[in-house]
Amino acid sequence: MRIADANTQVMTGLGGRHEGKPTKLLALTDAFHGRTQRPAMISDSCSESYEKNLATFRERDNVIFTPSNDVDSLKEVFARADEEGFFIELMAMEPVMGEGNPGQCVTREFYDTARSLCSENGSMLLVDSIQAGLRGQGCLSIIDYEGFEDCEAPDMETWSKALNAGQYPLSVVGLSERAASQYVVGIYGNTMTTNPRALETAISVLDRITPDLRKNIRERGLEFVAKLEHSQKNSRIL
Repeated sequence: MRIADANTQVMTGLGGRHEGKPTKLLALTDAFHGRTQRPAMISDSCSESYEKNLATFRERDNVIFTPSNDVDSLKEVFARADEEGFFIELMAMEPVMGEGNPGQCVTREFYDTARSLCSENGSMLLVDSIQAGLRGQGCLSIIDYEGFEDCEAPDMETWSKALNAGQYPLSVVGLSERAASQYVVGIYGNTMTTNPRALETAISVLDRITPDLRKNIRERGLEFVAKLEHSQKNSRIL
C-alpha cells in the first residue's frame, strides 16, 4: 500500500489532478486483507472487533466498503467521490475471498468496472491474492483465471501462502508499469526482503505447478462445493 500512498502524494499534492482533496480507501464488504495498520483498516471482516477494542479505529471515516459484485454500488462510490470532493487512493479486492466470506468470487464485470473506474480517476487497484493464489483457480494471478485472460491487469497484486508452500515466510507483490513508476528508493524497506531461502521455496512451488495439478485443483474444488451443497440439503447431517 506504500505505492498507493506515493501515488496519492502526486495526485493530491501541489499541481496534482486532485490537489488538496482528502483521501479515502475503498474495499469490499466482508473483505480480509491483513492485521497490520492499513491492511487492517480495509478488512471489513474484522472491523467490528477492531472498532470496539482499538483506539486507532475509533470514529474513522477514511474507509468505504462496497458489496462484492454490485456494479451499481461501485459506480455510486466513485460518483460520490466526485460530488463530495475526495480522492479514492486505493481500491482493494480479493479475487476469491478467504475468511470473510469463503469462496466469494469476483465477477469479470465487477473487476472490469473497478479497473476502469480506478484508471479514470487515477486511483490504484490492488488485487489481494494472498488467500487465493493457486488454491482458488489453479493459477497464480487473476489475469490468468478462466474468463479473465484478456482483462487489464491491476496496478498491484499480492501473493503469499499458496506461493510459499503454505509455511515459509514469503510475500510477493507484482506491480504494473504505472505502479512501479511510483516507487522511490527509501519509501519502503523490509528485513526479510529477497531472502534467498524464501525465493528458493517459491521457485520450487512454481516448478511443481503442472497442467495436471492445475486441473486437479479446479476439479477438487468443484467436488468439495458439491459435497457441501449436498450436506446443506441433508437435514440429518446438519
